[in-house]
Amino acid sequence: MAGSLREIVQVGEEVQTYDLLLLVGEASKVAVGIPASVTLLSPWISNVSYFLGATGLGLSIPNVEFGRNDTVDLLQLIMTLMQNSQSSVRIATMEPNEGKYGDRVYQVWELNFLLKAAEHGARIYFYVNPASQRSIMHPKFLLTSLGVVFGSFNITRAGRYSNIEDGNYASCLSPVYFEKKQRVEDVLKKCEEARISDLEDTLKGFTGTS
Repeated sequence: MAGSLREIVQVGEEVQTYDLLLLVGEASKVAVGIPASVTLLSPWISNVSYFLGATGLGLSIPNVEFGRNDTVDLLQLIMTLMQNSQSSVRIATMEPNEGKYGDRVYQVWELNFLLKAAEHGARIYFYVNPASQRSIMHPKFLLTSLGVVFGSFNITRAGRYSNIEDGNYASCLSPVYFEKKQRVEDVLKKCEEARISDLEDTLKGFTGTS
């Protein structure tokens, strides 16, 4: 980046390119035996598919193989990162409830993604709205050890590909990165960690299974 290290890059429709630069960078660390560090914060979140050719990225990282047809989804990336037992993947979102999506199908999709991520070693957190407040968790971050993407983009197909959004990218060399890293930790303090059994029970509540 030109100019001051404080500068950030404004991110628009190319947000998925920055996602992949950071996530694939973490995957390349895992490929050489270095643990990855990724934190995802998004009020709504899903197993986003990334179209590698559309981003212009040519992936030739040793020991890193992604999906067919030039496509990789977020869960595949998480599974790759968690191949190193020391890797840290944290995902925080709003607590599941009947009104979150207005449609059980979407909530079930989200919960299935979170459960599968947890089964592969990711730590899942829910922002629980205090009874005395009418607040929601609204910030969106994709934070890695290499940089951060932040702004209005939810980590969903619509947020990453369809909606008109605004955001920014800062590398780990920028002071902005450390400000956002602290902000992420502050938000996580307002969340409660969900165990795999918690996710299973919540999912059963939405699917009506026992």
